[in-house]
Amino acid sequence: DAESLNVAVWSGKIELQSLQLDTVAVNSELSRRAHEAPNLACPFRVLEGRFEKVQLDVPWARLSSRPVVFRAKGLHVWMEPHEFLKEEGRTSGWGERQGK
Repeated sequence: DAESLNVAVWSGKIELQSLQLDTVAVNSELSRRAHEAPNLACPFRVLEGRFEKVQLDVPWARLSSRPVVFRAKGLHVWMEPHEFLKEEGRTSGWGERQGK
């Protein structure tokens, strides 16, 4: 719940389970990079993705001298073939799955 997350943030120990990937943002970035460097374009788009667990350790008291640590476990990504360079225009509306 939101209150538990707020307490966790200020304690510096944050753990989230089953975190969904923002497919619109991922595909928008893949498209942008494909247009900037066509020879490095990824031949797929992301349909869905999630992390099993994400942990973040923030040393608030020593933020300038200690690292912030990000750990991710169990990344699952569903993709399909796609050619970003053949898109009509540069829209960023990816991520909506057919039939949902």
